[in-house]
Amino acid sequence: MIEQLEAYAAGINANQEVVEWLKTSGKKAVAKQSASIGDIEHILDFLNSDAAPSRLRKMSFEDAKRKTKEWSDANQKKGRDLSDSSEDLELIHDFKDGSKIVRLKTKKAYQREGFLMSHCAGGYDPSSGDCMIYSYRDAQNMPHATFEVRKESNEIVQIKGKGNGAIHPKYI
Repeated sequence: MIEQLEAYAAGINANQEVVEWLKTSGKKAVAKQSASIGDIEHILDFLNSDAAPSRLRKMSFEDAKRKTKEWSDANQKKGRDLSDSSEDLELIHDFKDGSKIVRLKTKKAYQREGFLMSHCAGGYDPSSGDCMIYSYRDAQNMPHATFEVRKESNEIVQIKGKGNGAIHPKYI
């Protein structure tokens, strides 16, 4: 499991402080089974954000978890103030109940997704060219699942629910 988390950290371009935290506090939490992979990925998103403290080595898992929740709550508020336009999204599929799958096209769309879903999509660069981000949205345009697809292989590499957790069964 720790190898999967190290690969995730590498995938979000986590700095050495974040990687060291994962190898110490994160590894202990996984060993004690006090955290799921999604929990640790969510914490890694926070630790890799601009809001994280610069010195992480002494941060306990509990402190990281608490600060991640504070960061996530603040981001939820920011996300509610953002709205998407037709320039931000491409409709991929429209379901009969008003829900839809959209491709995110702009930085603003990525940020809204990341804020509302409490994960790292907001830190992605839509112009990087190596991946595309899709979102499953309800009839009110609120995201419930985020998909990362590699352009090169057209392969889904991640599907995440809120806070890097599982997708709520209602939306599966």
